[in-house]
Amino acid sequence: MLPIEKSYMLGLCATDLHVRPYGRQIEVSVGSTRREIIEITLKTFEKYGEVYRYTYIDKKCNLLTEVILTYLPRSFTFLLKAKNPTFTLDEEFYSYLAGVVDGDGRIVFRTDRIRS
Repeated sequence: MLPIEKSYMLGLCATDLHVRPYGRQIEVSVGSTRREIIEITLKTFEKYGEVYRYTYIDKKCNLLTEVILTYLPRSFTFLLKAKNPTFTLDEEFYSYLAGVVDGDGRIVFRTDRIRS
């Protein structure tokens, strides 16, 4: 896998995706009513392992929610550090940023308060 592809995955996982160790694997999942995030997640991870997909009605908002779930090999432990990445090339940062935008849909810069 290319470093740029890893950076994109990191950016995607830094948003609404959930990443955790699961036995000897890394579990990546996302649930959303937005079809775009489901399709992007599916396209990004389907070549690395089987992807499970199911839907349910979210009772809080009464909307159809789709879930993507995959179990990846331990070589994907780098995804556990998606919120604190380091880059050696500018292209890796740009790829990470593309993943963040794809995962969140937007970036808002605010000057009226600082959030950590």
